[in-house]
Amino acid sequence: MATLVTKPTVPWTHYEFKDLFDAQERTIIEEILYFFPVCTKKQDRVRVGFGENYYYDGQQELVLRNYFPWIRKLLSDMLKFKIEQSLNEFPELSCLMDKQIFVEYQSLGPYFEWKIHEDNEDKFFSLVYYHNPKKSRGTRLYDKDKNFVKEVEWKQNFGMGFFNEPHHFHDFYTKSEPRFTLNFIFVNYEPE
Repeated sequence: MATLVTKPTVPWTHYEFKDLFDAQERTIIEEILYFFPVCTKKQDRVRVGFGENYYYDGQQELVLRNYFPWIRKLLSDMLKFKIEQSLNEFPELSCLMDKQIFVEYQSLGPYFEWKIHEDNEDKFFSLVYYHNPKKSRGTRLYDKDKNFVKEVEWKQNFGMGFFNEPHHFHDFYTKSEPRFTLNFIFVNYEPE
């Protein structure tokens, strides 16, 4: 099944990737993520990064460490292949092909909520891959005044991405169910 990419513009331009990975790629992802922790505590999260160091949040929080750089390369290559397939329709995404990608697994426990925020300036483009479960909560998008506009619906094997620009306010959360994602962070600089 081919990946279907759309480009909604409300409240700001973002990209939605339906059926992001094929069955074989999803099996690879399942086998990789099987070994990583699952967050079951209320309002808690687990983050595991693959590859080079990456700092953000202004707090110099080290979220991605030098664990399994081959996983980062494999997952990055899989995603770039999918983006490359959409370049005829969305040529503006061609600038992503030469960017370094950091990959982060994130497990959110029940009733987790992250603040409304803009991405750090080091992030050029962010794509969150909705992995598991079948039903959860998506990414909420806000206007320049931080008024809620829409929620990108959670669908398994779905990706939501956007270029980092001013006023791209968003947040993410869970209710009673957990949420498992892969975050692909295209950065504006070379790794350390």
